[in-house]
Amino acid sequence: MDEDGLSASDVLVLQVVREEGPVPRKEINESVPVADRTVGKCLSTLREDGFVERRPNPRDARGYVYESR
Repeated sequence: MDEDGLSASDVLVLQVVREEGPVPRKEINESVPVADRTVGKCLSTLREDGFVERRPNPRDARGYVYESR
């Protein structure tokens, strides 16, 4: 997959997911210097483009974890 066309925020979020994944969104929010809403948009873009997957969080049934493909 080619990272060309991703925003700087997308790349930051993807880097966290690759290095720390599977990782809950809360931890991603704490790891990147962008607004929570922006993290959500980045994760949506990265999922749509096939860079990350969202799975149920095994430690918290109410949440999800993100991991790279």
